[in-house]
Amino acid sequence: MGTKSTSKAVYLESAPIYPSDNICGIRFSYAVDLHGKLRVQLVPTGKATALVPSYLDWTTVVVRLQITTSPSKFRFGMSFAQNYGGEAAVDDVQFLSCNLCTFETNLCSWKSPVKNSSTQVAWRRSVSLSGALPPMDHTTLSVYGTYIFVDGLYNSGKDSQLVSRTIKNDDVCSVEFALYMYGG
Repeated sequence: MGTKSTSKAVYLESAPIYPSDNICGIRFSYAVDLHGKLRVQLVPTGKATALVPSYLDWTTVVVRLQITTSPSKFRFGMSFAQNYGGEAAVDDVQFLSCNLCTFETNLCSWKSPVKNSSTQVAWRRSVSLSGALPPMDHTTLSVYGTYIFVDGLYNSGKDSQLVSRTIKNDDVCSVEFALYMYGG
């Protein structure tokens, strides 16, 4: 990433990103005080989005990207309040491949096998509007998103599995997920 500055703002830009790079998002952690404004933007196509001040604490976010212009760049911009300055920090920046599964339209390649319904229960897709927990979808941060869900209310003593596709020895992978658990 390269740095550019103006009289009251500093920008940090990524190397060029092309549609063929198969990038769908960026994950990073940031901290910014109350006197500065940290913004993120996909240039040249996206509008800048201000991040919430997080003074004295790191906040990790995922920003979804739709790369349609070749080349594009991801930009962090920090502008400073007059007479106060301001500070911001960014760490652990990671571009995400399009293999991300949000469960918005299907289970992707995940399976929920049930061999014996008297001892096992299946995971299913759910929407927050159905009255199920959690109160909102993690991907869309709204009640209209979809996530996978397993309910133990009438399934006491049963097991549930969520199984990924086969991972080969030469696959480079890590698994990250958001978990909302109630009770238990």
